Amino acid sequence: EISGQEKKGFDPHGRYIDVESYEEKPAAELVRLRLSSAFGYETELFWQDWINQRQGIVDEILDSWGSPLSLKNKLLVVLTPMLRALGDTQRPINEISLWDYSAATSALFKSAIAQAVLLGQMPTPATMRWRLLAVRLDAWDFLFQAQQVADLIARQHLLDEAYRVIKHLLEVEYPLSSAVYSDEHGFVFVIPELPGCSDEQLAQEITSQVHNALDNPNSLGTLEQEVILYGPEDVRPSVIIGPPRRGKKLNLSEVLKEEPVSVPSPEMIHRWWESGENRERCMVCGLRPQGYVEAGLPSFVTSKKAEERQLCGICLARRGRRAEAWATTQPDSTIWIDEVADVNGRFALIVGRFAMDDWISGLLVRSMAVGTDKDGNWLAKPPTFARIHRVWRTTAAFWQEINNEITRMLTDDRRRIRFYLDRQPNLGDYHTYELELGPTTISVVWVPPDGDTKGYLISADNLQYIAKLLDPSEDLAKDPATSAIFVEDFVKERIPWQPVLRNPDAKMAERTRNLLAGFRILSTEYQEVSYSTAIPILAEPRTFMALVPADKALDVVRAIKTKYEREMGKVRNRLPLHLGVIYAHRRMPLRAVLDVGRRMLEQKNLGDVGKWKVVEDVVEQTGALPAGVAELAHGTQQFHKWYAVKLEHKEEKRTLIWYVPAVMGDGQTKDHWYPYVFWQQDKDGKADPGNATERRTRYYQSLNPFDCDQNGNPQLGWLVHAGKLKEGDVVYFAPATLDFQWLDSAAKRFEIAYDDQGRRQELFRRPYLLDELETLEHIWDTLKNHLTQNQIYILRDLVEAKREEWKPEDVDLRPVKRDDQGNILQPGGMFWQFCRDALANAEWKTAPWSQGQREQWLDTWASYATRGWLADVIELHLQIMKEEASP
Repeated sequence: EISGQEKKGFDPHGRYIDVESYEEKPAAELVRLRLSSAFGYETELFWQDWINQRQGIVDEILDSWGSPLSLKNKLLVVLTPMLRALGDTQRPINEISLWDYSAATSALFKSAIAQAVLLGQMPTPATMRWRLLAVRLDAWDFLFQAQQVADLIARQHLLDEAYRVIKHLLEVEYPLSSAVYSDEHGFVFVIPELPGCSDEQLAQEITSQVHNALDNPNSLGTLEQEVILYGPEDVRPSVIIGPPRRGKKLNLSEVLKEEPVSVPSPEMIHRWWESGENRERCMVCGLRPQGYVEAGLPSFVTSKKAEERQLCGICLARRGRRAEAWATTQPDSTIWIDEVADVNGRFALIVGRFAMDDWISGLLVRSMAVGTDKDGNWLAKPPTFARIHRVWRTTAAFWQEINNEITRMLTDDRRRIRFYLDRQPNLGDYHTYELELGPTTISVVWVPPDGDTKGYLISADNLQYIAKLLDPSEDLAKDPATSAIFVEDFVKERIPWQPVLRNPDAKMAERTRNLLAGFRILSTEYQEVSYSTAIPILAEPRTFMALVPADKALDVVRAIKTKYEREMGKVRNRLPLHLGVIYAHRRMPLRAVLDVGRRMLEQKNLGDVGKWKVVEDVVEQTGALPAGVAELAHGTQQFHKWYAVKLEHKEEKRTLIWYVPAVMGDGQTKDHWYPYVFWQQDKDGKADPGNATERRTRYYQSLNPFDCDQNGNPQLGWLVHAGKLKEGDVVYFAPATLDFQWLDSAAKRFEIAYDDQGRRQELFRRPYLLDELETLEHIWDTLKNHLTQNQIYILRDLVEAKREEWKPEDVDLRPVKRDDQGNILQPGGMFWQFCRDALANAEWKTAPWSQGQREQWLDTWASYATRGWLADVIELHLQIMKEEASP
């Protein structure tokens, strides 16, 4: 069982209060236990094997009792059953697993033991003090300098290895701490308070130890596996020490609020440039001179090769390791943009970010109820150590599962082609080149000889795209295998063939040189391989990034949206998800694409989140969800009963429907605990739900992070259960958003900037609400089925040319107002009326409106056109993804 603190409630002033009662589970239900996520999404536990799993844990520990270091490496694997072991069977405290509770307990216990050893005195609960220690750097700044995907993956690998060294140093080599939080930027540890040691002294000593460990990782006596870090000087985390604390409250925000920095020392930079003052900077790291090498690098790294590729030796070594691993192991994934690109040679970077600051601080943990006190007043969940741990672990698992789902979605049977030469050339091992292939070029990688195996060039391109360029008349885009055979036959018909091979990374004067002059291609063979065309980049608690084919990007967005609304649906009003999609041609510099991704990750909440109005009374409903959202109920029983909360923004004039599960995972137990809304007032302006015009039940007070004073301090606000909302209520709602951008030039990235209300400064209609994705898809389905491609472009150009000419103001964009009988109460604005007339006069092949609904349909679609939605949909589907309308 979890501790008494997790079972208590929090009053508005942050005091622990006893909870009168929890859900009573019938004896029959004990055979169908459920574990909840941090946000109320329940999954059934198959606990019958727990006895065997527990015995397995005990046996493993006893077997390794005499060699604890060997146990440390496998302990996390051994203990994984605890992730699915309940801390308590009662709702709503069934969200804390034994893993979460044990992580909190062991972290604090370990710090107490460390303090006892260091001070020679065992602390008591009354005297024990501990601190938070953050060891962090700006991972985005480090990762997004990449020129190629191989650079990006290499840098990610370096970060992973560096983090492994840091964690081992502070948890094993000097066992005084335990990690209680991690993301792409580093860790937060718990360490003991050490009287007599100032914060500055402690920070300096830990910083020195961390940097020394990164520079010499294999000097750690307890590190069993060798670590190779090329250029550890690039990774220089900063250390932040929190104030002394007691108890079990985990206030991560006190060490996470500062921006991490990572800067190599001036002495190190001076050493790099001692003999390279007249050289250009490395095109990847920008720190070392091109051609710089040092001891310990692989044999294929020479100053000459590095300088030819405009790299330093360290960046060349990192890139080469990734390419070698790809070429020699042929994994079920790729590291090449050209293989990710779709049949039109385009790819997409998908980014996602949960706005989690107020969850990590524990503030929004209090927006979920835990039960009632003896007087029947509802109480908040206390933001305990274990609960905050559970929050970030839930979002981290969400992104990891999305990674797995994308890999599954985008894996199919593909082919690569090997090209064998008449003799062995002097090419860079595992380097990418461009091989001329008739009217186009194909990306290839040189795999050097290995023993008796000859070296060869292997394709690193989407062969469907190459086949399409070789013969546009052939319908080769549907099947990867057919495309590969077509490309191979194209080469075989020309054998023996004198190839033209160029190095795209060489300096400008050398890029036109044929590196295979005098050589001949004698034979080819195609290689069957099944791999995913997605490249995961980040899957951390807050942040997600992945590269996917451009024509699959919306499929991935839909999958993320569905999972988010299914698993976070009860709290999505206060856990917004911001998604962005950056489309680009395969030759667009990766650094420019990543820069746009970083800008999109900085999206803010859209509009004033405190100005959403409930459109109609919320009523519990049963039966199937509406067709457009039916997939939310797949794999869960929580939508056996549900609410449809219809909301309209008072200023933005945007609407959405929030589908809220009304029951828990068993499909029967009413959810009294999770789906709460920060409530402002009712339709008559009354701000107390207990004294509202229509009095509410299931409400309580807590701090509202969406309503802060001038100093940024959250104010007390009311939380009302979503099922008790009434027409006219004004509530706080932080919506999920979706932005996208076609990057047709690198300079376009500078247009991506958001104002204080989360809107694009150059393109005000973006970002969209994530809920508006269905509307955008409906617009496209209607256009492509009822107009020809030419007609679609004519309609778009007519509207957008007039927009540019007229520069319409708000009054010109105003839609018509009608009474219930359809009579006009207020005419639409000038530009709105123009858009309506353009739609009415379009030569629709068949009427896209239902019988008798023409006027209402034209009103709705005139608003789509006025807002620029039609233009965005046409750009997205016709120009970026190059879909086709019906003939």
